[in-house]
Amino acid sequence: MILAVFPQVAVLDGLLNEYRRLRNRAVMPERTPPAWPWPVPTSCAEQRSGERREGIEALHRPTRRVASHIYDHEMKSALSPLRCRRAAAPYRGANESALAATPILDWKHPRVSKLATEVRGGSAGTDRDLLITAHRLIAARVRPVYAMNDTQSVSRTLLLERGSCSQRLAVLEAVGRACGIASRVRGLLVDGRFWHSRFPRLRALIPHQVVLAWPEFLLSGQWVTVSELYGDLSTLQKGGGFTNTGGETLFDAVARTAVDWDGATCSSCDLSGYVLTDLGYFSSRDAFFQAHGQALCLPARITADLIMSRRAA
Repeated sequence: MILAVFPQVAVLDGLLNEYRRLRNRAVMPERTPPAWPWPVPTSCAEQRSGERREGIEALHRPTRRVASHIYDHEMKSALSPLRCRRAAAPYRGANESALAATPILDWKHPRVSKLATEVRGGSAGTDRDLLITAHRLIAARVRPVYAMNDTQSVSRTLLLERGSCSQRLAVLEAVGRACGIASRVRGLLVDGRFWHSRFPRLRALIPHQVVLAWPEFLLSGQWVTVSELYGDLSTLQKGGGFTNTGGETLFDAVARTAVDWDGATCSSCDLSGYVLTDLGYFSSRDAFFQAHGQALCLPARITADLIMSRRAA
């Protein structure tokens, strides 16, 4: 009578009976974490695998005793072809965004397209060879200066024929995308002291923290950091460390030595001590700077850019 009048009680009573029936069953085993959809560079894999695995297991681990038929139903539905197709859609979109033109990486602009055509004509080999050819052309044609605007378009950098390390790396990304090579950036928050040796008299004006967009390229199905464009870090470390002095910038240094942000090489090449925070991966530098801004506020950046953008590195 009570159950007929109050249907909610019937529902609760059914749930209670189900709980009593299942409470003595064994706890379901932990699920095997699914394969991670984005390949991680070898130099970063060991560092992040623990964090990634812990997050996945925490997401999937049952907090209470769960009925086996519920678990099986979830697994079957999760692995159904329809669900897999729907799940694959965001990653296809991510790959498309890694090739897309953006306000910074405006590779569809005639100036960028012309450089990309020249790079393709001068490179006969793999995508890595193409990027190396592009890197050398950019190093020869875009002189290094201390420009401050990290969001400047690549087409304007080519027009000015000068650019900061960040702006020249953006040119490399844009040319790569124009040639069909996907790219992304790893965001790093770097200690301002990293630049003290380059500006010994201007230390008081250097921000305490500087955001850095470090590119990676999809080569043969694996994300490869620009630090390993010319070879693996263990080989490049023989070239000696990067001192951040003189005319060599980070853009130029990757062709000679190991630019190691993860502490995977010798002490002379290890720059991990300057990394305050790893900000993760972004599909473009546009997305990164939109999320984290630039090192200087707009008024200070405009003022500093007027003074420093013509000063040779």
